Amino acid sequence: MERRILIIEDEERMRRLFKLVLAEQGYLVETAGDGVEGMALWQSMQPDVVLTDLKIP
Repeated sequence: MERRILIIEDEERMRRLFKLVLAEQGYLVETAGDGVEGMALWQSMQPDVVLTDLKIP
């Protein structure tokens, strides 16, 4: 079973970097640029882990 990770980060460069590194390790990764988008993805994908920035819009 593929593990799901949700990354909530407002800086696009960081989102891409995290997604690239984690996807190479075999994780299914979704990203969001803010809390509203992150909550919608969280509800739909039911991730195993959420990585989030401390200060996001």
